[in-house]
Amino acid sequence: MASNISPHRESLLVWKEKTAKDEQRYHCDYCQIDMEKITTCPDCRNKLSLIQACGVTNYFCFLL
Repeated sequence: MASNISPHRESLLVWKEKTAKDEQRYHCDYCQIDMEKITTCPDCRNKLSLIQACGVTNYFCFLL
């Protein structure tokens, strides 16, 4: 998501560190739904792959 605006209404999404499923998500208070944070490649616009190791988070595009 380029911005933290709900796609259903012009309200801000709230970042939740952990949900009931132990996932990091955005939450829309108006819609009462959680949304996945998606990071896209600036070159090809495909979803980036997340790799976490030793406390470091990196995103990679395997399509380029």
